[in-house]
Amino acid sequence: TSLPDAIYTAFEIIVSMDYKSHIQNTEHRFVYLTMLFTGVMIFGVFVGFVTEAVTSFMQSLTSGRTKVVERGHTLVLGWNESTPRLGCQTAFLRRAWRVQNETWARTLLPWLRVPPATPVARSRVVLLANKYAKGEMDDILGTTLAARGISPKRTRIGWDVICRHGDPTEVHDLVRAGAQHATAILLMLNELDEEELRASRGLIHNGGTTRALLALRHLLYGWEGELNPDLRI
Repeated sequence: TSLPDAIYTAFEIIVSMDYKSHIQNTEHRFVYLTMLFTGVMIFGVFVGFVTEAVTSFMQSLTSGRTKVVERGHTLVLGWNESTPRLGCQTAFLRRAWRVQNETWARTLLPWLRVPPATPVARSRVVLLANKYAKGEMDDILGTTLAARGISPKRTRIGWDVICRHGDPTEVHDLVRAGAQHATAILLMLNELDEEELRASRGLIHNGGTTRALLALRHLLYGWEGELNPDLRI
């Protein structure tokens, strides 16, 4: 019936989805509206904190800088023109081994399954490179696998082939990629070798590969855990 009552009723219903008709005093209405407004502000700040935390976590996953918790995996350090073809070769190995064990008998009876001919066929592949971002590496590998007719159901980017963004010659990035738990490490740093060769005016050959080997040596021999005796680099 009046403008103050209309404003009070509209604000109360919008904020609390309710209407307290027994609050008629102006001072009491002011206190009640202050409580509602304060509650909305606190709830908004809380939602903002939660949203920021979730957004930061998703960005860390997208950037490819999270830790790899795999054990016994194959670690590929660096990226060159042969890396997508390497992904196809590992996918063929995994597919051949999985096809052999997809029969009903071998699915239900694990002791009848054919063992893998190489650890690459059984374990996942982790790529650590700083040439591209994680999303770009995933797109390149996905396009290459699709062009070779490899089904994404058997070889899934992000699950069977994991890409991480980082420097292959830095110890901290190697720890993040789980180099100390890998069963095989492949160095594909010929482009970095060429950069080191040009920077040294032809004096240093295989400089990038040597830096990666020294970083791996420092990591593996300084690791407190048990070193994999079957590790191949």
